[in-house]
Amino acid sequence: MLRNKRCGWALVLGLWTSGVGMAQGTWENLGGGLAGVSGVPQLDGTGTLVPGDPAFLTLTQAKSMSTAILFVSDVSDPLPFFGGSLVAYPALLMVPLVTDAAGSIALVAPWPAGLTGKTFYFQYVVPDDAAPMDVALSQTVKAVTLPEGLEAWWPGELTDGFFLGQPVHPDDAPHGMAELPHDAAAKSIVSIVPDGKIGKALYFSAISDGQNTPYLFLLNIDGLAGEACSRTVAFWVKVPTDASDNAALAFHMGGQTAQPNDNFDVFVVSNLWFSANDTVLKTMKNIKDGAWHHVAVTYSNADCMGSAGMLKMYCDGDSQQLYTPDWVPVGDVPNGANVVLHTAGHDATIGGTSQGSNLKGYLDEMTFYNRALSAAEVDALSKANP
Repeated sequence: MLRNKRCGWALVLGLWTSGVGMAQGTWENLGGGLAGVSGVPQLDGTGTLVPGDPAFLTLTQAKSMSTAILFVSDVSDPLPFFGGSLVAYPALLMVPLVTDAAGSIALVAPWPAGLTGKTFYFQYVVPDDAAPMDVALSQTVKAVTLPEGLEAWWPGELTDGFFLGQPVHPDDAPHGMAELPHDAAAKSIVSIVPDGKIGKALYFSAISDGQNTPYLFLLNIDGLAGEACSRTVAFWVKVPTDASDNAALAFHMGGQTAQPNDNFDVFVVSNLWFSANDTVLKTMKNIKDGAWHHVAVTYSNADCMGSAGMLKMYCDGDSQQLYTPDWVPVGDVPNGANVVLHTAGHDATIGGTSQGSNLKGYLDEMTFYNRALSAAEVDALSKANP
């Protein structure tokens, strides 16, 4: 919580559940295609790929007033096709449409519910007598949605000086709006900056002036995932080269039960590491280089009954290069170890805690999942190109 004792205001960071500038799926133009009368038809996809948000698919440079068949597939097994390659194959859908006088088709619709954790390919086939075999093929675009199990994210966005928080669970009371304080001293401690990894980001100074604390408290963490259940915390972080080498907390959750290992803490600088009281997973990865890095910690324990689960840490999608083959700190657990955590969902903060370990740097797109993401899913998140 960012609090000013004299003025009586506080900033409490709530949860977003949809909208521009938040955690989102990714679009990738795979290129290819087969030229027609105006060259290779161009295909572009945009939108967050969050259920309910608008998704846009725009075809240009195709033959005007022509039939155009949109192929949609959830796999890609390219088929040789009229001298080119049909990448969106085998098709789930084939939708016949017609281009306008400019040779364009603009589609927009809310992204459907239930299509998380999936990949889709889109490509048009356009009859065109200027093509070598009378058929032009558009470029192919690939859409990768967010993994299943996303329960909450904190994007670090502001609109006109306000942060709008919304509950993840329908039974939770709405948070409403909290105004970011305009006090100059407070703004220098925690602030919103425009150059985030996706949209804006949160900047933490690691400085406390005795009245403004340099971390933020997260709302509605209760119930995000039951005690000792599977989960994933993932985020983007950028640490400047002049930051202290002391350990700095990026994410903290728990600390409200009498159980051992009842917290879930991710530290950055001088080494990337995880701590749950007696369980420590420390790596050799130092990210104090002024660049954005994607960090994820997964814990896999499906029965939620206090048995051991696999703990794993990733940096930039990679879990293998965090150690040398023969190096594991004495007393620490190796990456991929089976441990027992009792991470009850109570207090949660980002950028530090009341006990210190405050971060100097930037955080963006803090996401929380109710399951352990696979290595492939973590890798896909780390390659997001907003």
